[in-house]
Amino acid sequence: MGHADRKPTRYRGVYYRGSGEGRRYEITWRCFGTCDNPKHVAKGAGQHWQRAHGDASDAVKLLARIEDEIEERRARVQRGERIAPERTFIEVMEEYKRSPAWKDLAPSTRPTYERHLRNNVLPGFGPLLVRQIDKQRITGWLRDLRQGERKRRRGDRTHGLSESSINGALTALRVVLLHAKDEGYIDRNPVDELSKRAKPKVTADKRDVRVLDEAELERLFGAAEAPYPLMLKLKAYTGLRSSELRGLVWGDLDLDAGRVTVSTQIDHAERGERVPLKSKTLTDRRSVPLMTELSDELRDHRAKLAEWGRAKPAAWVFPNEDGGHITYPAFAAAFARAVEAAGLGPDETLTPHSLRHGFGSMMLAGGDALMTVSNWLGHTRVSTTERWYAHQIAAMQDEASERMRARMDERRAQRLDLAGSTS
Repeated sequence: MGHADRKPTRYRGVYYRGSGEGRRYEITWRCFGTCDNPKHVAKGAGQHWQRAHGDASDAVKLLARIEDEIEERRARVQRGERIAPERTFIEVMEEYKRSPAWKDLAPSTRPTYERHLRNNVLPGFGPLLVRQIDKQRITGWLRDLRQGERKRRRGDRTHGLSESSINGALTALRVVLLHAKDEGYIDRNPVDELSKRAKPKVTADKRDVRVLDEAELERLFGAAEAPYPLMLKLKAYTGLRSSELRGLVWGDLDLDAGRVTVSTQIDHAERGERVPLKSKTLTDRRSVPLMTELSDELRDHRAKLAEWGRAKPAAWVFPNEDGGHITYPAFAAAFARAVEAAGLGPDETLTPHSLRHGFGSMMLAGGDALMTVSNWLGHTRVSTTERWYAHQIAAMQDEASERMRARMDERRAQRLDLAGSTS
């Protein structure tokens, strides 16, 4: 739609497009050379247009606030003060991605920020000047994301984010605005001004995860198509992340010792380069034991791949049909097909992560120390393991308390019997 589609309202500088419930308001003003646009600075009066969310009164209030800011900036310029350059959010984001701070992020963090910025943050803030992003705008944006979550719960899978995903999007917004603050484009980071009530409610148990028992696991393995039965079994009995499982090479496995070693990088001899894994953490290396049955099945699997020359130390343990890397969508789709074929679903709480979560639960229930289970799972902090398994740990502590109480009662009874026999 062009300028001709705009229609004036009875308020100065406020226009609208459309009609009825689809009416959209826009405001216009002159910056008088106070913005960072060289053409506007040279001519002294640059025309700006901006969409105003809400009704006509909201548009009037927004225009009044912007004009007050312009007058303040003009007064500061006349006093000889330095005015920070104007930057839109997308400009600041691109500048941040060229900065050393972005390069210093963990290799697994950058793609996560990229995804949240592209899918969730830019649609809400991209064209806005960073100084226009305030607590109220962010609160409204979070409210819109939560409204999408309500739609998802009603069955519309094309909308909505979980609270943990909303928290990830808010974190991505915060780091870009932190860069804007460091560069002097804004005086404070509005994300830090949000109340606890407005922030995403990420609970200790971040999401409902269904854990399969042994009988259900066997049904799942039996229903999966090759090579996924072995992949799923390895994930269920080692707790590897999906990215770590798909990134395994034969050099990571010591089948004689019964151990799998997970690292953040692998050597790929055929390509002659280091291939980073998309792991959540950067623990250099960790070793997880393999049960004898798994070691034997992996030996048989390696022997079959050796016939095709795919059993070299740097070759994928689980290649696709072309010998390449199995992608997560392919792995997740195979898991979903196996769940359906085994009669275990559909169930939104049953995901590939369920196998990793089940491994942690099984190890803790078996009496393994929390620190040991945390190391096997590759958590950088034991507190992470405690959060994920808080309910189970609490139940185990209750059981331990009951056992201790029974032992103390037994010892007291023994002392009383001994005292009675000697009197």
